[in-house]
Amino acid sequence: MTDTNGGPAAMAEQDARGRRKFLTGGLAAGAAAVGAWSLTSAQPASADTGDNLIAGEVTQAGALTGLLMTADPYSAAAFIVGTDGQGPAIEGDNNTSGPGVKGTTFRGTGAANAGVVGQVDHDLGVGVYGTSDVGVQGDSPGTTSTQIGVKGTAEGPQGVGVQGTGFKGVEGRSGNYGVYGAGFFGVYGASPVGAGVFGDSTAVAVPGVLAGNQVSGGLALSVQGFPKFSTAGRATVKAHSSKVTVTVPQVVASDSVLATAQGSGPAVKNAAASAGKITITLGATASSPVTVAYLIIRT
Repeated sequence: MTDTNGGPAAMAEQDARGRRKFLTGGLAAGAAAVGAWSLTSAQPASADTGDNLIAGEVTQAGALTGLLMTADPYSAAAFIVGTDGQGPAIEGDNNTSGPGVKGTTFRGTGAANAGVVGQVDHDLGVGVYGTSDVGVQGDSPGTTSTQIGVKGTAEGPQGVGVQGTGFKGVEGRSGNYGVYGAGFFGVYGASPVGAGVFGDSTAVAVPGVLAGNQVSGGLALSVQGFPKFSTAGRATVKAHSSKVTVTVPQVVASDSVLATAQGSGPAVKNAAASAGKITITLGATASSPVTVAYLIIRT
């Protein structure tokens, strides 16, 4: 036998026991720590512990007030509050250090069984909105690879699963991957003024950006457009000379130097690096100035 919404009636008693445990166990223990509750904008309480709730009035209670729904259908809400005003339908305030609103579910997985569900039935609506020093925080106490602190999904063709705005739109901190992206483009960045993707490092031997390919012989880096290197430049060998020395800070002797003469004149015979400089030597003495392009690579 099932209820009108398809929920198995055979699970009714098990569900009821779970909710009773929730009300009489965890909440009852928490109720002992509840102090006097006051609303700054509320009227003085016209009822007290043991009295009936009165619509339009504030009731002050010194013990837990609970509602346990044990009747079908189980897919319906146990308690519904609606409003036609601009304020929230339900507001939870905590004058001490606990949460204002808490939602808990004891069974099931996925969004349909979430502790708290926020929903808007029109485009551009916000299902859940948080304001604070930390607007929204998601924590996962699990230790397996499937645990997720915050998850965002969007079903539209141009939808955004998670969006962040601010000086740092999205910040990820981890001992492994601060930000991990998987998809047709694992990570996509676009900027009209800075850089689409910026990689930085705080250690000398650690690259700011690491490109790799898990397939042996696979392509690690593809550049669409002109590459630009801070360790590349041009130098001029003066007339009646055969070499030029260029000061390049942080260059070490183990670096490799690629150099090519531009235009006519003697070709480059040798290019070598030493501490803080590179020396480019032509195969013959230049009769007129020779421009040489170079690229320094750390090997």
